[in-house]
Amino acid sequence: MPRFPTSLDESLEDLERDSVLMEALGPTLSTAYLVVKRSEIEYFKDKTPQEIVKQHFYKF
Repeated sequence: MPRFPTSLDESLEDLERDSVLMEALGPTLSTAYLVVKRSEIEYFKDKTPQEIVKQHFYKF
């Protein structure tokens, strides 16, 4: 059974290694997606779960 990522960071690393998905997204979209998600990791790293939920609640 394959091991699934346990964090967003691991998921992004897996995505970068997936040449099929990276090619399907194209260089511009894949780079932008990775940059945005890594900035989210940095922004939310010191936030409580309640703060994270609140941020996403008002975003969407």
